[in-house]
Amino acid sequence: MRIRSLITTIFCLSLILLWGIQAEAFGLGYNVPLAVGSADWDNDTYQNEQDYDTEHVGFGLVIDTNLAGDHVFNYRFTLSYQRVNHEKKISFWESGAERSITLEKEFEGYEFGHTFGIGVLRTPIIRFWLGPEIRFARYEIEEQFEDDDNFYGFGIGPTFGLNINPGSLITLSVKTGYMMMSYIGDELNDEELLFLNFGLIFRIRDSFQNPHQH
Repeated sequence: MRIRSLITTIFCLSLILLWGIQAEAFGLGYNVPLAVGSADWDNDTYQNEQDYDTEHVGFGLVIDTNLAGDHVFNYRFTLSYQRVNHEKKISFWESGAERSITLEKEFEGYEFGHTFGIGVLRTPIIRFWLGPEIRFARYEIEEQFEDDDNFYGFGIGPTFGLNINPGSLITLSVKTGYMMMSYIGDELNDEELLFLNFGLIFRIRDSFQNPHQH
């Protein structure tokens, strides 16, 4: 139910944004963010940090100010719902045999990304760009016997993007990069991620010849 409500909200927000900025050149669409990496959690029992393997998967909204135009700069905003899994496998010996247990932490939340791109390769079909990304996050861990824990994150890292523009309306976009996240709240300290985003974006008045034509 929560995912269905989020998809409905994103769709309605897309229509509102499309109506509100219809005079400008821009792109509006949807993206699927994926990420893998590692995270450090505090361990209250042993008073140290433990490393977990991490996986992120989500769905969200993307807005870009210059997908196909022959201009240097573009700004990209992303809003996505994320489901996150942190997993740690612990091996030990018991009764003369090696055994293992898996510790898991699952949570969900929202991420807001702000990317500032510089187009280093610009053609009528392809735009390759790079630049820094700033990311904000809010997550919630559902505890079985305790109140849900909320925590907040901030991250920064390099980003590389490729826009493929097969026609005058649609852009297929791939974005990848490295993100260093720091968190406050709960026991999660920091996280390092390699991410890959796929986007299907619809362009409005955004063309290679004159991306900001009114």
